Amino acid sequence: MKLKQRTRVWAMGLGAVLLILGCCQPDLEAAEKKPNIILIVADDLGYRNLGCYGQKHIQTPCLDQMATAGLKFTRFYAGNLLCLPSRVCLMTGLHSGHSRVRVNGGLKNFDKEFDNNGELEGFKGSFTEGGLRVPCIAYWPGRIKPGGTSEELLAFWDFMPTFAELAGIKPPQPIDGISFVPTLTEEGQQVSHKYLYFTMGSSKKKSGRSYIVRGKGETRDDQAIEAEANTDVVVPKFAP
Repeated sequence: MKLKQRTRVWAMGLGAVLLILGCCQPDLEAAEKKPNIILIVADDLGYRNLGCYGQKHIQTPCLDQMATAGLKFTRFYAGNLLCLPSRVCLMTGLHSGHSRVRVNGGLKNFDKEFDNNGELEGFKGSFTEGGLRVPCIAYWPGRIKPGGTSEELLAFWDFMPTFAELAGIKPPQPIDGISFVPTLTEEGQQVSHKYLYFTMGSSKKKSGRSYIVRGKGETRDDQAIEAEANTDVVVPKFAP
């Protein structure tokens, strides 16, 4: 695959879904032009299913090429452990504690034989690192330095504010996501998550399954974070 120098692409996957995102800016000198964002979704990709993440049996040369020429994330997480609620997190900028969609509807069984999460515990369909952490690659010639690796704690709900900033518009409010444009461009100060929160079940029932990934300096117990994160459904809105 030959990538044009003016194309910027994100490639990332999750325990239940693979996402390849791209946004193209025809003229880098025309900053006022809004970028196009391309999103491709494919199911069933483990954290270690790409060569650039340590896969030894399956060849993924195109994605490996983007990782070499771009930025690879090692602490990027899906929106949830199942496809539908994960995509809702991506499209709304909300984590599942505030999302109206928390279940997949009718999905009961998972095939663990095709997962390859390396040292990560668990498989897709489980609230574990192997079920939620995903590969993510950012490629943007001229703006992202090649061969980089980021340990910034990020998740699906961070795409909405990131793409909004790249498009030159304000993201909808309220949302849980943060823009990681500073991490991509190494310009400005990156705001970091205190934690990532994942849950399933009704928002009216606090007994559902949940999973918390803590950021640097977060020392509160699970109960305190749960009380803050698992609240009523939120509906983000763009400013008129």
